[in-house]
Amino acid sequence: MVVTALFSKAEQLLLLASLAHRRADEQAALEALVGQMPDWKHIEILAIENAILPMLYRALHSEPCWTRVPVSLQETLVAHARSIAETNRARITAVMPVVRRLAAEAIPVIMLKGIYLAESLYQDASYKRMNDVDFLVTLADARKLYAIYEELGFFCVAPLMGDSAQRQEKYSHHMPPFVSRDLTGVLGTHWGLISPLTPYKIDIGSLWERKVPFDFYGVQLWAMAPEDNLHHLCVHLPYYKTGLRELMDLYNLVREQGDRLDWEAFLARVQSAGTEELVFHALSLCQALVPDDRVRACLRLLESRVGGFYLTDTLRKIAHPARILRSRATQVSKVERAYGEFSLTWDLKEKTRAYLSMWRHATLPPRREVEKMNYLKPGSPLVWLYYPLNPVRIARLLAKDLGWKLFWLVNLKEIIDLVSCAWLTLTRPAYRGQTLAAFAKRFDLTPEQLRQLKGALE
Repeated sequence: MVVTALFSKAEQLLLLASLAHRRADEQAALEALVGQMPDWKHIEILAIENAILPMLYRALHSEPCWTRVPVSLQETLVAHARSIAETNRARITAVMPVVRRLAAEAIPVIMLKGIYLAESLYQDASYKRMNDVDFLVTLADARKLYAIYEELGFFCVAPLMGDSAQRQEKYSHHMPPFVSRDLTGVLGTHWGLISPLTPYKIDIGSLWERKVPFDFYGVQLWAMAPEDNLHHLCVHLPYYKTGLRELMDLYNLVREQGDRLDWEAFLARVQSAGTEELVFHALSLCQALVPDDRVRACLRLLESRVGGFYLTDTLRKIAHPARILRSRATQVSKVERAYGEFSLTWDLKEKTRAYLSMWRHATLPPRREVEKMNYLKPGSPLVWLYYPLNPVRIARLLAKDLGWKLFWLVNLKEIIDLVSCAWLTLTRPAYRGQTLAAFAKRFDLTPEQLRQLKGALE
């Protein structure tokens, strides 16, 4: 499976550990690498960078591997795996009343992404941390759910994101998340698979026609056809947050489905949606790590349809496959988190601090993040030449989701809000703008719980 010449032994072990199901030769290769592994600390660092400690635990927690793992790493893996398992178990327990209620109301539900793959592909609900439980309904049914969620004790986090629930119908493909009062259950309710603000158009009607049955803890639900699932995973792969945690779902789905995947139908849907560049990017990264002849053939057909930034940037990413394992950048999330705090507070000090933090994360990120986002070798002396590109990369990514017009309007609104806050503070002695603590209190949360919840929703 792994091209030895391109990856170190540590990298090969991590790639083998990321497989949902290993063939006999792959399991033998994994066990051989465990016996040869001289630097377990490097393995641990790589697993943390790629956010796949639960998969590493799953791969190593059996004989003859486990006894060869250093005790310190065993303890780290066990603690992390238990924490993920407890969190995910609590998520599922919290949302099951909603799932059963929707089934009782005869509201068709298609389970999406992680929660579906956990049950159908990995047979392991704790294979990675799940931020939420995502599912697809029709828009007409989505409008029925506000009252159901409230009745079952879930509250809408739209105000936490500086928005309102119903207003998102005009420009989004999903509701704001709904969260259980104990913060364990998070629902992501979708009526589409991609924002209507993007140039991509996925035919949701035909997707519903191709749905297949899916049993979710004894409740009859639905899943997308394998080709639609693969398309969805490609489209939703973050552009810079591309570690094994994100990529393994793609290549494991391809491996699991094998020749059952209808690649001709898949390409037809990609062409119809206009998502060639997104699919080319996602599958190219997978192919660089876990080669597959079917993916290679698909990429040959796609490459002629992709040009410009996506083609040149993707080819740069895969030129050094081992760097993909060190390129999981989280800088965009930091910008978005600062923007969220900026939107919530009307205290001048907090608002100014959040605004400056947002721009600092965009323009002066840590050196390592610049290396990741520009696919540079760690420690490269060229990194300083790439600092000016980082705000451009982040702006391009955000504008891809919002459209350039709305992107600049959002930036203008930020300036207007900051000036308005300063004007009110300086000209009205009695003015007391809402602080983050006061906002959190409205939801019976502490500021720290508010930050944790917002982080989980990113």
